[in-house]
Amino acid sequence: MKTAIYIGKNKKTNTFVCPNCKNKILKKKSFFSRKQKCPRCETNLIFTKFSGSGFAKGFCLSMILFILLITSIFIAPILSSKLTLGDKILDESFKYTSNTWQNTEISESLAYLCDLNEDDEEKIYCVYNFINDNTKYGITRNLDKVSNSLNKPEDIFSKPSLCRDVSVLAKSIFDNMGIENEFVLEPNHVYNKVFLNNKTYIVDIAKNKFKNGN
Repeated sequence: MKTAIYIGKNKKTNTFVCPNCKNKILKKKSFFSRKQKCPRCETNLIFTKFSGSGFAKGFCLSMILFILLITSIFIAPILSSKLTLGDKILDESFKYTSNTWQNTEISESLAYLCDLNEDDEEKIYCVYNFINDNTKYGITRNLDKVSNSLNKPEDIFSKPSLCRDVSVLAKSIFDNMGIENEFVLEPNHVYNKVFLNNKTYIVDIAKNKFKNGN
């Protein structure tokens, strides 16, 4: 038994071609799948509009359109950004946590204290220096005691912390001071980049790095 090739339709019928003798055969649009002999060569045929070149072309076109749609919605924004999808998720998660920490006493108090400095660089260095001097960085101490989730703001100065803890706290303080800043994500590491008066500062508290702006 062979499959009749579906080649198109008009208002009332579907058109098929016998693969053996190339005879055109018309079928009503209401049918789904039927077996029948070709009127010309009597080859046993099965008729289904979902077989043959017509369906293959339609399916391929649908798949191409679907892939293009997915690419435009999800893939293109990632390729145009320096961040991977995983980094984007982390970045948004850290930003959300930082926003909630802005209302904590620790963040507000340190922002007020460091903002008392008149020099712009001293304001930024004050945040870096205070957190750096008063935290125990978990990566160099008892990793088994470091939680998989972020420390609470009040626990950062009493428990081992990771780069994510100190970076999120630093961002909340900079935000309270009205200083533009962002996270920089690297493999297994995150730190802060600060922008003030046309200068950029690298604030990597976990690695004891403070780079003056240019």
